[in-house]
Amino acid sequence: MSSSAVEPDLDKTVVRKSVSRSSNSSPPPEDDIDSVCQDELLGSQSKKWLADLLSAVSVDLAADPDTVGRDGFFVDHHFPLGELEMQSGVKWKRPRELCASPQFIVNGATRLDICQGKLNDCWLLAAIASLSVNDKLFQKVVPPGQDFQQHYTGRFSFRFWQYGEWVEVRVDDLLPTKDNKLIYLSSPERQEFWSSLLEKAYAKLKGGYRALDMGFPHEAMVDMTGGVAEVLTISHLPRDLYSFIQSLLAKGALINCANCQGPLEQKNPLGIMFRHAYSVTAMEKVFTLHHKWEGPWSDSRSPEWSTVSSQEQQRLGRVNREDGEFWMSVADFRQNFESMEVCHLTKSPSQSASSVRPWCCVMHHGNWVPNISNPQFLLELSQVDPSSDPPVCSFVLSLMQKHQRRRGLNLSTALHLYMVGINSTRPLLCSPQYSSRREVVLRDSLPPGRYIIIPSTAETHQQGDFLLRVLTEQNKSTRSVLSFFIYCRGKEQRMSDVLTQGMAKLNWPEFQALWDKIRRWTVSHSAPHLGLGQKCVQQFS
Repeated sequence: MSSSAVEPDLDKTVVRKSVSRSSNSSPPPEDDIDSVCQDELLGSQSKKWLADLLSAVSVDLAADPDTVGRDGFFVDHHFPLGELEMQSGVKWKRPRELCASPQFIVNGATRLDICQGKLNDCWLLAAIASLSVNDKLFQKVVPPGQDFQQHYTGRFSFRFWQYGEWVEVRVDDLLPTKDNKLIYLSSPERQEFWSSLLEKAYAKLKGGYRALDMGFPHEAMVDMTGGVAEVLTISHLPRDLYSFIQSLLAKGALINCANCQGPLEQKNPLGIMFRHAYSVTAMEKVFTLHHKWEGPWSDSRSPEWSTVSSQEQQRLGRVNREDGEFWMSVADFRQNFESMEVCHLTKSPSQSASSVRPWCCVMHHGNWVPNISNPQFLLELSQVDPSSDPPVCSFVLSLMQKHQRRRGLNLSTALHLYMVGINSTRPLLCSPQYSSRREVVLRDSLPPGRYIIIPSTAETHQQGDFLLRVLTEQNKSTRSVLSFFIYCRGKEQRMSDVLTQGMAKLNWPEFQALWDKIRRWTVSHSAPHLGLGQKCVQQFS
């Protein structure tokens, strides 16, 4: 917004909330002729899902396209069912049973196509709302050309980013209903179903609808963008919040925010709902938010807008009605929101958008093995940030556990960063604490140089797979290395004198003590090579 229209120090922002309203529309009269009964869905394939899950066998996300139901259309027997979907009165129906002329997308996919159902999955809906305002990303997740007309088979496909690659998830269009109304996510356009089917596909990816009950928007944003997400406390952000957020948006970041200082479904005095995710979708001295706001710069007869010309309001896309989107000052943004989730994109959402400068990303797959030293990775920083004084290089580190939500297991993990050549037992940078969230992120700036990244678990006996992503201004910034120093999982420990090859130096008394233990152990086990070992000791002495 121009300074002539608004006071220069009154920066503002626009935020969108993912859940704007509940659908009250009445669908057509119920017709049970073509409904698929629960027994057909509760076949051996559905039971096999649980067995595969407990045995860590990969579940077939693509599904067999030749499986058809009694109505002649595709039925996904691999979809895991929960308690709610199996209750009395719940029937699985296809969109053509719910309305006369179902459509996949009506007049383009927008953030307003989202009405929350009986799941506490506003964290997912916030990510979907952010996705819907970016055509490139949306088409990556929701492949175009799907409909209920010419080539309809009852099967729909979606794509999600999983640990370094995009995977296809296929589902049928059978949706759980009660009293002929959708139980979960729906669209206010009763004949539109892209959002409902996207929610079902994501539920299949995670292990069923119940797996979507409560979560973090940044987790879903990562799965739908392939980006790196971090959680920030707004009160700890730089004083110049406008410039800080502007720098994030310059790299194409997606941003959500929330206020968790009150009970679920309650509002603060100015209309912000507690524990609900809002999407920051635009900014130019202004934040845009989605849902209802009753403070300054709100939609409903706010006197602040009288100082802004109609031309400027039109340029900002402002409409004078309650559409779930509103504007607020930065001061109000700080006061009414507690946390902010930022998804850093590693690819430009639009190749033609020269103003967007995405990060370069290097990925490393690894694992933790009980009682073995943690993997170590060399980070080389050389690309200096523009206008930085003294010169520093910005970077983002992401440590992601694999498949933890589906298995219901969350390890406590952290990242530690050491500088090569500095003899110190303390890390130069580290995560504030060990976290059980799927992804741990460390973002900072350091002088050009060589550093060691060490991902670790809080307990020494834990095992699991992980993905380490390093975002910098240049490609090929990291590589896996042999141990630069000994580092034990849990509390970090470093030996006082260590070679870069990972072999510790032992003085003669230490070596004798070690060998004495080995000798006693081999004697007790009647080892045949004891004599050779004794000769080695004599030669060293």
